[in-house]
Amino acid sequence: FGTVYRARHVVLGTEVALKVLSPQHSKQPGMVERFLREAQTAAGIGNPHIVGVSDAGVTSEGMPFLAMELLEGEDLEVRLKRQGAMPTFEAIDVMLQLLEGIGAAHAARIVHRDLKPGNVFLTRGPDGQPLVKLLDFGISKVFEPGRVASLTQTGAVLGTPSYMAPKQLHDTRGVDHRADLYAAGAILFEALTGKLPYQSETFADLMARVQGRAPTRLDMLLPSAPPPLVSLLDRALEPDPARRFQSAAEMRDALRPVRHLYGGTPAGFPSYALPAMAPIPSTGGPAPSPITPSPAHPSAPYAPPYPTPGPTPPPSWGA
Repeated sequence: FGTVYRARHVVLGTEVALKVLSPQHSKQPGMVERFLREAQTAAGIGNPHIVGVSDAGVTSEGMPFLAMELLEGEDLEVRLKRQGAMPTFEAIDVMLQLLEGIGAAHAARIVHRDLKPGNVFLTRGPDGQPLVKLLDFGISKVFEPGRVASLTQTGAVLGTPSYMAPKQLHDTRGVDHRADLYAAGAILFEALTGKLPYQSETFADLMARVQGRAPTRLDMLLPSAPPPLVSLLDRALEPDPARRFQSAAEMRDALRPVRHLYGGTPAGFPSYALPAMAPIPSTGGPAPSPITPSPAHPSAPYAPPYPTPGPTPPPSWGA
């Protein structure tokens, strides 16, 4: 839908990630409103696990933009493609932080509706500790007393199907916050196993599988998984929203005792190491190879990532 640039505020001198909506999408009905609503939504939550937004608007050339905090690190999708399934305690630590962000959004009456590994960013806070940030509220849904404010078109399927709750696949407008908890369960399942609860090649196949059978159980792919974790994911991935966790806090509180089985504290993921940051085009500076600068926005390299501690392997299950 757009391009993200590394930019510098001309007055303050601070660096930001500048997200610009592409011209072709700017012409689509409702797209500019949805794009700018992302800024309003993220700014209104105000939680350290939600990406910060400092400015938004439309340039004199008619280009909608968001100015967001510049993050060093990678998203969970890249992490899983690069290294495969995560150690159990790391995946749980990521999820515990993610649930804090989801809970804050829900407390602000916001349902994300597109939770997926690509929207879960792994970075480090100012203290150098691992930090999870939730991104992209572009198709979020805002619930207000007495009405529902949504930009969803009738019949439109918004979200990423592999992480969508069964009800969301059929009726995007009718979902509530429990759809986000289903997606959180699918993300945790993938982080633990490298696979999705429902393996399918096409959207039609996914719809048939979701309607016809239960998702794959965790212990079928991860025999070492402790029974409480298997049960937790069974509940998170329940097709019936009434049998799912009813809040992010409830799911978090069920996950914390599982984390304690692996020792340490769930404050961070000790063996998590940040790779060098993938470059984003910059609004100023020289263009290093192999990045090809755009005419309007020459490229510049990233600063080095935060230093990372050495790996700390977790004890085996049952130790």
